[in-house]
Amino acid sequence: MPIEQNKAIAQRFIEEVWNQGRLGIADEMLAPDLITHNADGGVTKGRDAFKQFISKFRAANRGLHFSVEDMLGEGSEVATRVIIRSDKASQDRTGIGIVRIVNGRIVEQWANTDHLAPSA
Repeated sequence: MPIEQNKAIAQRFIEEVWNQGRLGIADEMLAPDLITHNADGGVTKGRDAFKQFISKFRAANRGLHFSVEDMLGEGSEVATRVIIRSDKASQDRTGIGIVRIVNGRIVEQWANTDHLAPSA
């Protein structure tokens, strides 16, 4: 897929799934055998397991919002730098995620969040 299409998929995933909590959209955007590499070194396998993670994360972080600051694409991968805000957090955080997209679906993801910075 062209890089601009992959970037649009990544943008839509952040806006509709993460920010709006529309988990039904995840079924069309994520491969069933999705692999997510978590910031703590763990791995989440499968779309359904990742949807459960998103649901729990959103419930624990009311008012969650990811603001896209930068987005770069090359080949099948899109890297996004975000500012993460929520009602729970005393300060904003930054994060970087990389998704690999095949046939219009996210098949693999890497995510890191900066928990040490004083503010975004």
